[in-house]
Amino acid sequence: MLFLKKEYRELVKKINQVDNNTELKKVLNELNTKDYSEEKINELKEVLYKKYSAINSDTFPYIIEYFYSKDTKLEFSVAIYLLNKLFFKIEFLTNLENIPLSEERFLELLPTICKTVMGTTSGIADCMYMVLLEHTRYYDKIDENSKNVIKNSLYKIGMALDYFERNKIVPTKEMLVNLEIMVDVAKLYNDPKVLKFVERTLDIDNIEINLFAVNTLIYNNIPVIDSYVEELARDTRTCKRFYKMLRNMDKLYRFPDEYLTQEHLAMGDMVHWLMHPAEIGDVPDKIEFVQTFEKNEEIFYVFKFQSQKDKFKDKGWMIGISGGYQKDSEPTIDSSGFTFSDFDQFDPKNIISLSEKIIDKINEAWKKRAEEMKNNS
Repeated sequence: MLFLKKEYRELVKKINQVDNNTELKKVLNELNTKDYSEEKINELKEVLYKKYSAINSDTFPYIIEYFYSKDTKLEFSVAIYLLNKLFFKIEFLTNLENIPLSEERFLELLPTICKTVMGTTSGIADCMYMVLLEHTRYYDKIDENSKNVIKNSLYKIGMALDYFERNKIVPTKEMLVNLEIMVDVAKLYNDPKVLKFVERTLDIDNIEINLFAVNTLIYNNIPVIDSYVEELARDTRTCKRFYKMLRNMDKLYRFPDEYLTQEHLAMGDMVHWLMHPAEIGDVPDKIEFVQTFEKNEEIFYVFKFQSQKDKFKDKGWMIGISGGYQKDSEPTIDSSGFTFSDFDQFDPKNIISLSEKIIDKINEAWKKRAEEMKNNS
């Protein structure tokens, strides 16, 4: 045996003693797996798999992420092995879709994607679908059998809708997220049966489902009732993303002229920023356009907003900006990256100074980041 039983016990003990992902990486780095032989890698796979029940379950997704992002093919194979063996046991995965894969690695992962999306409807399948969506540039490299497996997995859209209707169930947030991702994947398959299921999802009163359903249908040249298109363009939760979807399809002519204004798109950009989990994490309860101002030949849009979330409800009106946008340009979602809020209270006497404080803060952050990158290079 390349690993001794004592080594197994020590590895598991160290893994269970870590409090965060940084500490876990230190433990795994100590293994120096980049120098492992194929035999020793295979043994490590068995150790981690067989010791699954002895390892803190919240740690396991980060173990998979660690090997998923490693440089060598053998190390990457550890992540694939664990996904194949444990996809039905693991409670969640980290955002693997944010880790770019080479064509070779994507195709190596493809059988695992197929196995997972057919074998479960959990967040693990959601993650594998999202990996697929982030690597559509390799879609033409997918073999026909794998394409059919993924397409057939999308019949679960219809099964879910039938289940909701038959049992008069209001879908949970998790159910809706799973459905939303499958509807998004469906755009890759011009399959009449799957697209019929997607059309049915428009009956669900959920703006996120509607966004991806309309996108998938327009992408596949399926007629969509104008009222759905108008709602997505009007709603500040979706207008930015809907604009981007249509532009990516070269179908911006479907975006209603009534909402194709820079003020509306800038407000959508502000709302989209505020909805990020690191900010308010939801649409603000109120938001109003205040004014524009010009700086460095760009136009910035100032908004005031309120939120009833515990952290913000006592602040009343707060100030945020969106921009900057090029002067005299057509309405667009493309800005120079200054959409931000410090959640300072709105002061009508100091609008410009509060706004410029935001710009200065972002400029300083970018400057600091550039210096750090220079020092690390």
